Amino acid sequence: MKRNITIYYITRVFVGLRFIIPVWVAFFLRIITFEQMAIGEVVVFVIATLFELPSGVLADLVGRKLTVASGLIIQGLGYVLVAYAADFQSYLIAFSISSIGGSFVSGAEEALVYDSLKQMKKLTLYSKVKSIEATIYRISLFIGTILGGYLYDIKNILPYVLTGTTMIIAGAAYFFSREPKVDSEKFSLRNYIKNFKLGFMESFKNKRTTYTSLYYTLIFSGGLLLMSYFEQPYCKWLGFDEIEIGWIFGGLIFIKIVAVLMATKIEKFIGQKVNFLLPLLTGLIMLSSVQFKIWGLVVLLVENILLAYRFIFTQKMYNLRINSKYRASAISTLSMFNNIIYLIFVYGLTKILSFDRIGISFNIIGVLFLLAGVIYMRISKLSGSNRMTK
Repeated sequence: MKRNITIYYITRVFVGLRFIIPVWVAFFLRIITFEQMAIGEVVVFVIATLFELPSGVLADLVGRKLTVASGLIIQGLGYVLVAYAADFQSYLIAFSISSIGGSFVSGAEEALVYDSLKQMKKLTLYSKVKSIEATIYRISLFIGTILGGYLYDIKNILPYVLTGTTMIIAGAAYFFSREPKVDSEKFSLRNYIKNFKLGFMESFKNKRTTYTSLYYTLIFSGGLLLMSYFEQPYCKWLGFDEIEIGWIFGGLIFIKIVAVLMATKIEKFIGQKVNFLLPLLTGLIMLSSVQFKIWGLVVLLVENILLAYRFIFTQKMYNLRINSKYRASAISTLSMFNNIIYLIFVYGLTKILSFDRIGISFNIIGVLFLLAGVIYMRISKLSGSNRMTK
């Protein structure tokens, strides 16, 4: 099982080489309009949502290893196809393929890592493993972001071709991993339907788990909204040009590398309070967002540091509530809800707010994080009640 963790670290290097980050807007404007980009975003996320839960069920039935490996390869092939898209239809098909591959990876990879540590009886190392993984990924992401612009200057398809290639390599590496022993069942239609239901219900099996799932969903969907959609428009709204935005995002990646290195120390110093302070501070800083460059940089800095920790602390808190047999299905269930909230807010906020009011979207998303903080207080109360009754 130790090999699985090593492979996990290695694949983070390849998955992190997202050469497309600084060039995707310019790349797509060659063939489609801004309106078509928005339509594509909605369509692709609907497809990802539809495949999220079934992919988690398959991971529970046929194995995490095969699901993650095939998912990364499919995702990589999708990116390569995107590089050669010549119109809106081909762009939509290629990105849909990549999105399907991504949905296969999301829950299964997390379950593979967690259950590997569980089988090794080293769950106490979970935060450390996630911290190391996040550091490797951020360093690779930083390198990919810097190189992406240069690759685009050489040939505009290179960032997408090479991003797809590195994902395919990561997928191939997972074939050398080992399947954790979690009493997975052999695939059949009956078992598929059974696991679909049980995996879904696992996230809501009692009050404490239900509140934990809601907490998880609010924090992860809020982070998804910011990092996948609203941060770049926010920078443009603040008045930064494209070169400045490139340096800003490169700097944020570097700062998050430093931040995640401090994760285990923060957890030891603050303890369980970190799960309350994380959404509280994120919500407050976002509510303070105004159209002022210097303060806008402060907002971006603080929320990026805090969101870097959500992968470490929030996922650990959720995993403790979930049965390993249905973990991939349960995580995929919440990822599906994250995607639904993402679509609602992207479409709704874009529809309600004009670009010159885009900063308000930061304030509204901040409310989601504050709500997560309120829910955590309820979780703490239920946990305290459970300890008293034992």
